[in-house]
This record gives sequence, structure tokens and C-alpha cells, in this order.
Amino acid sequence: MTSLRRSAFAVFTALAVSAVPMAAAHAAGTPVPGRFCAKKDSGNTATYQGKKIKCEKNGSSYQWKAK
Repeated sequence: MTSLRRSAFAVFTALAVSAVPMAAAHAAGTPVPGRFCAKKDSGNTATYQGKKIKCEKNGSSYQWKAK
């Protein structure tokens, strides 16, 4: 019985650890006003909730700004 608990715990832990980076990566790729964007996205436009947003330089960083 204890080996079944250990293997179930190991599977649960592995799934939980692997799910965290995927969720963070997905959130980072979604353009949202105020969120930071990459330098390579500078000048690009996207649509967020029906509104156009643009990646612009803000000081030393880049952020998505509503147009």
C-alpha cells in the first residue's frame, strides 16, 4: 500500500512541477496593455479585447500601450 502512495505522490509532484512553467510561458506571450514586451516586438501591434495595442519603448524597457 505504501508503494502505491509513493508512486501516486511522485506522479502528482511531477505533473505539478511541469505545469507551472507552461502556465507562466503562456501568460507571458499574451499582449496586454501595461505588460512588458520584448525589444524584438517594438513597433508591433496586437488586439486585446477589441482594442489595438502597440509595443513601445518606455524608458529603458518596452511595454504594450493602448493606441
